[in-house]
Amino acid sequence: MSAIWTIARKEARSALRNKMFVTITVLFLGLSVLSAYIGSTTKHAELRIYNETVAGLTAQGITSLPPAAIAVALLSVVGVAVYFKRKGRR
Repeated sequence: MSAIWTIARKEARSALRNKMFVTITVLFLGLSVLSAYIGSTTKHAELRIYNETVAGLTAQGITSLPPAAIAVALLSVVGVAVYFKRKGRR
């Protein structure tokens, strides 16, 4: 078991000495942080637009979905379920 740890320690040290490894690691970390920031900004923008839409509809007196919209949503779910059931039988 100690031979495995010796080899692993040697490989970890050589990876940290390699400038390419460190550069790629820092680049990956930076891109991950940038991606999280962009996702957060997009989410907040979409939420703001949604809240403005809800406020506008509420001001017009529209506070619930029409029954036809609910029926269409249910039919689309059933349609997808039937599609996957048929696809699985082939």
